[in-house]
Amino acid sequence: MVDIVIDVTVDLPRRIIEKYGIKVVPLYVIKDGDKIPIFYNSKYEFYKKFREEWLSGKLKTSQPTLEDFLEVYKSCEEEILVFTVSSELSGTYNVALNASKFIKKKIYVIDTRNASVGSGILVLIAKKLLEKYKIDEVVERINSMRERIDTYAFVENINYLLNSGRINLLKYSFLRLVNKKPILNIRDGRLELFKLSSDLIKDFYDLEKKYKLKLYASNTRKVSGKEILMNPIISTHIGPVFGFAGLRQNNTLV
Repeated sequence: MVDIVIDVTVDLPRRIIEKYGIKVVPLYVIKDGDKIPIFYNSKYEFYKKFREEWLSGKLKTSQPTLEDFLEVYKSCEEEILVFTVSSELSGTYNVALNASKFIKKKIYVIDTRNASVGSGILVLIAKKLLEKYKIDEVVERINSMRERIDTYAFVENINYLLNSGRINLLKYSFLRLVNKKPILNIRDGRLELFKLSSDLIKDFYDLEKKYKLKLYASNTRKVSGKEILMNPIISTHIGPVFGFAGLRQNNTLV
């Protein structure tokens, strides 16, 4: 049996995490110097308890500790498949990899080169592949598919981007002047501007119909009706958004 480990930025439906016994490593939100661990179940409490602080754009985040990964690895079977947020966005991958050197188990750490539901789709694909292939081949196939996952975030609140320092006053004023909002995507493991939109909902539907396997996430409104609650770590960096990730239609799982 292969155990799957994810960090909490990898967004998946709760039923999938529970069904397959996926183990989750926390990251941290920093509030007034205090580190608050974010576990999968605690993300719901976060938005209730710290909503005002989150929307102020003043919270920070921190990667897991070596001990966080070691504790989870010790609870796993002899073969472990680990999925982390892109190494371009966080040091989590390096921590997971370093921790694997202290455990005498067969541990494969995958840098998803993605985040949120983009990373989540790779986990779903891996579960399917594990039914047919050995773990070594699954890792090889997953690594070859990483660049085929497109992830989009539709930013509803540009005030958050200003308050959190993600954009300066000049860019903020320009967006207000032209009445447009950013659509972000992950490319080469990095979060970048995809386009400026005058109609986020229309652009959402125009984009998502191009993909087959999809996962949706949001920390604001529900557009598709299938959204997973986005983890607070990613939310702290980009504010109120809805979005999705998809596997391009011209690709297959095997």
